[in-house]
Amino acid sequence: AHRIMVWKEGTGNNINRLKIYGNHTYGDWDPGSHVTGHIFLSTANNEGFNDTEIYNNLLVVGAGSTPGNGVIQAQGRLNGLLIANNTIIGDTGAGLAIRLGNAYGGNTNLVIKNNVIENLEYYINTATFEGTTDIDYNFYDNPLVPSGRKFRIGGVDYSSLAAWQALGHDAHSQEATLNLTVTYGLNTNSPAKGNGVDLSAEFPTDRLNYTRTVPWDGGSEGYG
Repeated sequence: AHRIMVWKEGTGNNINRLKIYGNHTYGDWDPGSHVTGHIFLSTANNEGFNDTEIYNNLLVVGAGSTPGNGVIQAQGRLNGLLIANNTIIGDTGAGLAIRLGNAYGGNTNLVIKNNVIENLEYYINTATFEGTTDIDYNFYDNPLVPSGRKFRIGGVDYSSLAAWQALGHDAHSQEATLNLTVTYGLNTNSPAKGNGVDLSAEFPTDRLNYTRTVPWDGGSEGYG
């Protein structure tokens, strides 16, 4: 079960310039082992997704509905993938926020920035990174499982942000109490408030269609 699924079947074609933005997924749906993702992209062969953008989404896991894959799951050959300014909220502390897997022919030009991720054991879990990868300015917290595995690449777990940063990722990112509002926006004392990186060239507005301002906020809502 998925909230949003894009599946590329057959050979000889790709999915180009797909944009998924402005969505709010929530609630208890199909609880149990059949839940796999809120946004799920997949392909069956060497063709894949070119220049995909997933941004400004608020994805909230309901009780008993933790996805078996990532809340955002992308697999196949990924050539140009932006995952930015999403707010991803878990329920029990278990599960995966962003998962990239099953690369066919290599993943290139991956950008993961300005995401707010709370209460999920794995923040980022990937089979491999190939080519250019830019992961930074993300905001993480999992008070329900503070000693969680947090990051995985190629089957190897990294249990701290510092260990992940030693690989060259998330140099400006923070793991701290996120201080979110009851609707998962940012309180004024949130570390994600004003500490993101300006992506106005990609999208100038937030999930609620308000114009974003600089300094740029993390998460799906950010204006002023």
